[in-house]
Amino acid sequence: MTDWVTLWLDYAHRNKLSAALRTSTGDLFGAQLCLARAEVRTQAAELLAASATPAAAATEMHRRAAAHWQSDLPLIGFDAAAIAYTQARIWQNCAQTIEPGLPDVQPKLD
Repeated sequence: MTDWVTLWLDYAHRNKLSAALRTSTGDLFGAQLCLARAEVRTQAAELLAASATPAAAATEMHRRAAAHWQSDLPLIGFDAAAIAYTQARIWQNCAQTIEPGLPDVQPKLD
C-alpha cells in the first residue's frame, strides 16, 4: 500500500515539473492537464494512506472518477471537458491499480 502512495506522490511531483516546463514553453493548456493529473494523484495518495483498507480507498476513488466525469459536462467547454476527462481517468486508474476488477467508468478515448 505504501508503495502506491510513494509512486503516486512521485508521479504528482513529476507532473508538476512537467507543468512548469510546459508553462515556460507557452503550452498553458498542457500545463493545466499536468496540474490536474498532479492534483488527483496527490489526493489519491492521501486517500489511500488515510483509508482503513485499500479496497475502501479504491471504492472511493472509483466513485470520484464517476462523479467527476459526469458533473456539468453539457455546460463546459472543450478545455474544461478535457481536464475533467483526464481527472476522471486518473481517479479510475488509481482505483483499478488497487482493485483491477473495477469496471471502467470513463473509457479510454482512442
